[in-house]
Amino acid sequence: MTLAQEFRAQGITTAVNYTDRKLGDQIKTADRMKVPFILVVGDEEMSSGRYKVKTLATGAQIEISRNEIKEFFAKMK
Repeated sequence: MTLAQEFRAQGITTAVNYTDRKLGDQIKTADRMKVPFILVVGDEEMSSGRYKVKTLATGAQIEISRNEIKEFFAKMK
C-alpha cells in the first residue's frame, strides 16, 4: 500500500502530483487551493525514511519519520 493509499484509508484527503513541475510551483498551487499541509516525498526522503511536512499558512516545516506521519495528521483532523 502506498503512502497516499494509507492516508486515504484513514480518511485524510490526499493528492499526489506526478508532474515535472518544480517543487516551488507545486507549493504555490497548493497554497492557492488552500491546502493546509504538504508532505514532501522525493528520492532523498524515500531513502532516509524522513519526510518534510510544511504548514502552508505559516511556512513552518518539520521533519518526521514515516511512523510519525499518521500520528501527525491524525492530530490535525
